[in-house]
Amino acid sequence: MSWNGTVRCGHCGQKGHNKTGCEELRKEWVRDPNGYYGKEWARILARKEAPKTCSYCDETGHTRSGCALVKKHKVTYARDLLLWRKAIEKYFIDIGYGPCALVKFKMEVPYIAKINGKAQWSYPDDQTYPGPPFGMVPASLDTVSFAVQDHLSVMLLPVRYSVRYPRMGSMELVPTDAQNRSVPMTLPLIPGLFPRIGVSVGGDEEDRVEAVTKPMINDPWEIVSRSPKKDVKPFGNSFTAKSKIKEKTKERFSRDEGRSPWEHKEFTPEHRNILQAYIDGFITISDMESVTTLGAFVDEATSA
Repeated sequence: MSWNGTVRCGHCGQKGHNKTGCEELRKEWVRDPNGYYGKEWARILARKEAPKTCSYCDETGHTRSGCALVKKHKVTYARDLLLWRKAIEKYFIDIGYGPCALVKFKMEVPYIAKINGKAQWSYPDDQTYPGPPFGMVPASLDTVSFAVQDHLSVMLLPVRYSVRYPRMGSMELVPTDAQNRSVPMTLPLIPGLFPRIGVSVGGDEEDRVEAVTKPMINDPWEIVSRSPKKDVKPFGNSFTAKSKIKEKTKERFSRDEGRSPWEHKEFTPEHRNILQAYIDGFITISDMESVTTLGAFVDEATSA
């Protein structure tokens, strides 16, 4: 396909068709079936006559573009993603997270600090450890981190990886004697959105706090000075835009991603209602404390 969207044949060079519909290539096959171009046309015919197999559901008779199951999954994924993004956006607005917000780590973490005039790694066990670092959320939020892009990747993240992930960006250390180094920030546990009761690698329920050996996941940081930029949302003003939801949905279900139906999960109707009630202000974040990861999704055995 050319730059202006017009199909151009790779055999004859004419516009309006490709090799699979090229009359000149078909004539070459009629003229000499055993010739180079004749064999090429024969391969095209063989592909056309072969049974179609869907690259998503593996059923025959249709392709991915005509798969009813993938279309259904796209609709439910996009609906749940938008709902989850609106809810997590509200949570971070409520706590004051955004450009130039001042953040303090609750836990002692290693970072590069300026000690005795020299920039070096400082660890909590060191006698010279300055204490938990302060930092500032970057002024520009042009890109959305992996941690808040997709509800399935976050909520279904196996507990064993919760010590270091999901990463939601970084903060620039202050004051300046920290050499303007940044410290990574992990997504905190958020009721209903990143529940404490998660899933193990084997798919069973597991407590994210009790399972980890390093205290990096249980409320690792707090906002000590709210973002002064009231006109900028925590993850950019297009975070919940329909175009971004459509873009993310297309990305997740693209052939390159290699997703299959068994990887698809969707929220229960009850959890959708809970998230909508939170977004509308009828309940608070603490009202979702009892929500578990597995409880938020439809059981495969009972799903249609």
